[in-house]
Amino acid sequence: MSLAGKKITVQSGRSRFNLQTMAAEEFPAVAAAEYTADFELPAGTLKYLLSMVHYAMAAQDIRYYLNGMLLVVEGQTVRAVATDGHRLALCEVAKDGAASAASRRSSRARRSTSCRGCCPTARRSRCACRWPPAR
Repeated sequence: MSLAGKKITVQSGRSRFNLQTMAAEEFPAVAAAEYTADFELPAGTLKYLLSMVHYAMAAQDIRYYLNGMLLVVEGQTVRAVATDGHRLALCEVAKDGAASAASRRSSRARRSTSCRGCCPTARRSRCACRWPPAR
């Protein structure tokens, strides 16, 4: 690698790449997101919620709106809904803590599945769920 002015050259074997660079001070600042939903669930409860609906999520359907699940938070209730056009799965759990304002968000199947796999298995573990406002 070599840096000349605002260009860096990366060379390996017969490959050679010229890339533009910029100073760190010129890089735009990223604003912190304000979250519309913020709640906590015991890890076991979140894993149960996702496990009860994941089988009905479409994975590669041309109807993109079926590829995932809908998570709805209303007051003391967290509800997950998924369908692949043939099956419909609904699971509802009670959350502890303060009541939340009504909020809903859809999540891709791959994200929901990886979230289910990442839930800690310790008994007293908790998962914090937050999402930014829809664009």
